[in-house]
Amino acid sequence: ADGPPLVLIKETTQREFEGGTQIFIYAPDQHDFFAVTVAAMDQLNLNIHDARVITSSSQFTLDTYIVLDTDGDSIGDNPARVKQIREGLTEALRNPDDYPTIIQRRVPRQLKHFAFAPQVTIHNDAQRPVTVLELSAPDRPGLLARIGTIFLEFDLSLQNAKIATLGERVEDVFFITDANNQPLSDPLLCSRLQDAIVEQLSVSQEPDIKLSRLSI
Repeated sequence: ADGPPLVLIKETTQREFEGGTQIFIYAPDQHDFFAVTVAAMDQLNLNIHDARVITSSSQFTLDTYIVLDTDGDSIGDNPARVKQIREGLTEALRNPDDYPTIIQRRVPRQLKHFAFAPQVTIHNDAQRPVTVLELSAPDRPGLLARIGTIFLEFDLSLQNAKIATLGERVEDVFFITDANNQPLSDPLLCSRLQDAIVEQLSVSQEPDIKLSRLSI
């Protein structure tokens, strides 16, 4: 509990992510853990293609990410690159208060062309005390870092996540709560959250962007 975050890196054996690298992170959970993790990966020029984020009952987070280098190449058996990634993530997660610095030193990259407007739906889970946020959008550099920033701005806690990149499209599901670990109950807050995500993930403001109906 008093040591640094555990960061393990190996080539994935999952056939659907052939050539990808698996990063496993185990550490005490904290409010900005997801935001710091994905921002650090973005700064390390990693593209996240799949992720499972789980918070245990003992308030530890167990996260698994499948990544490629930004140019789509495999990290492969490159000890120097693996060491750089492990040390970069460990340092970022050991010092989460440096999050603004991580964001500021990001090198802007060319955005991919958007073929369709991001779609966001929000509803409360009928079985668990969490709010489910589903996102469908074209992939782009720094997408998860932007989502993490929005969660921090809205003072939201991420309890679980299923993140998948399907070609040029992302299909992400986030299980979130408010600062008091309660499901979101204010439709106005949910509407603002939807607006913020669509605005962040859109290249330009399109007049025909439609948000899915709230079901709080």
